Amino acid sequence: MVAWCIYLAIAFTLTHTPPGEVDLVPSFLSDTILHAVGYTILGALSIWLVATNRRGLTWPVIVITFLGLLAYGALDEGTQPWVGRSCELSDWLADAAGAFVGILLAVMLHRRFATGPSVA
Repeated sequence: MVAWCIYLAIAFTLTHTPPGEVDLVPSFLSDTILHAVGYTILGALSIWLVATNRRGLTWPVIVITFLGLLAYGALDEGTQPWVGRSCELSDWLADAAGAFVGILLAVMLHRRFATGPSVA
């Protein structure tokens, strides 16, 4: 839970920092790649969080987690204009793709290594 909260706080801060104030990202990385990678990590951490707080993963929990990440991505994109950033559909689609990949990887790892119940 702590890792998820810290990651979410850092990601939210970075996506809501006005452009040009912080330049931590190498110029060769595209914005779309950053969104996809960021949400891959967030998706994996989210599944890890729900898997450790439940008796295994179920498909409804996985779907709800994904839908929650889609909603958060929309909120994240929708509030960026408040700090001078742009709200772009392509960024949200990259968020969605990254969340899907992160969830998929985390579910596969959970199924492979979990000692208790897995995806039902």
